[in-house]
Amino acid sequence: MSTSQDSIFQSLEEKFIESGFDVSEKEGSLFSITNQSKQSFQIDVRILDLTVISKEQTIKIPKSDWDYELPDNLYVAYILLVKGLDLVIHLIPTNVFVVPDEINFFDNNQDERFKHFSNWKILFFKNAIGKLSVYSYDNVIVTLK
Repeated sequence: MSTSQDSIFQSLEEKFIESGFDVSEKEGSLFSITNQSKQSFQIDVRILDLTVISKEQTIKIPKSDWDYELPDNLYVAYILLVKGLDLVIHLIPTNVFVVPDEINFFDNNQDERFKHFSNWKILFFKNAIGKLSVYSYDNVIVTLK
């Protein structure tokens, strides 16, 4: 499956628009959506390509990407590329990293000397599909309207 990153962003933006949200300009992997009540949410797009077998099945988000903070209105658009399927989209609130379950979500803190290596991690594995389904696009988007 050769889905370009630009086409993934475009598909995701169209999906938000179809759901009734206004979508802002993209800056890197971030963009904002605004609901009809004028409430805004940041979306950070992270893609896990499961069509490449040798690839590690995790997404690591450097803490420096979010200034070492977990904003309340930030969601990770965790997109899985799976051979033969449409985009599999999850909207994961950043509060899962406050007290991570250490199964799917991890907080990899480093001491001050190595702070730049600190990250939050999302692990994908076959038995995690059920747990991640709580964060499916369709389940989460209704709570953001």
